[in-house]
Amino acid sequence: MMTSLSLSIALLSKTDLVKISLRISTAFGISSCRDLA
Repeated sequence: MMTSLSLSIALLSKTDLVKISLRISTAFGISSCRDLA
């Protein structure tokens, strides 16, 4: 999962959209970790 995420970031790194999506992904990731913990 982290690998595909890294690839997506690498592919989209040329746009400002990746910054927004990265923040959203991070927020969801933290939420998921808390739910699983």
